[in-house]
Amino acid sequence: MSEFYRRFAEVAPAHKILLLRFSSDEARHAEIITQLIEEASGAILSQQTPRAVEEALTKAKEGERQLVRVVNSLRASGRVERETLYQVMFANEECSVEFYRTLYSSLGPEERRMLLRILEEEYEHLEAARRLRSSIRER
Repeated sequence: MSEFYRRFAEVAPAHKILLLRFSSDEARHAEIITQLIEEASGAILSQQTPRAVEEALTKAKEGERQLVRVVNSLRASGRVERETLYQVMFANEECSVEFYRTLYSSLGPEERRMLLRILEEEYEHLEAARRLRSSIRER
């Protein structure tokens, strides 16, 4: 997501500051989430209903594949419809929030506090994505 937002900022200068902040946030989130998943892996594996985690991961993987296609297109030609970028951003923010909410149930109290900070930022990203998508559709 971090690279996606950096590339997106290049083609959407009106939203550059916001998108670069998202890029920075996503890089930081990735580091924290990697640590949390390593700490919580036993809890996730022993959870009575791992189906929710699997579904969230499957959805996140599909979002990642879509994101990679868009970023590769930006790298190759620098051309992607802005509406497509906004749709990808929105879909990926929704997947992130869903995954983090699912992961939350498998964490201890300290890890939950860390994840809650990330979730707050992801909700901000999701709301901003909704506003950006709406503003594009109104044009």
